[in-house]
Amino acid sequence: MTKELELAGIPTVQYCNMTPVAQAVGVNRIMESASIKYPFGNPDVPEAIEYEERVGRLRVALDRLTSP
Repeated sequence: MTKELELAGIPTVQYCNMTPVAQAVGVNRIMESASIKYPFGNPDVPEAIEYEERVGRLRVALDRLTSP
């Protein structure tokens, strides 16, 4: 799906657990998720720390979107 969006001119970042599969398929921008069960966060840490982790991951994703 990511490749089709890119072909349509929509830049994307694929957030996934299995990065080798995404690379094999030819995805341009890949972000490795934290875990399979909780790809965007970690419920085992305090809420403030998890929030900072999520914001940091979002910033990295946006950075990858805007870089060639």
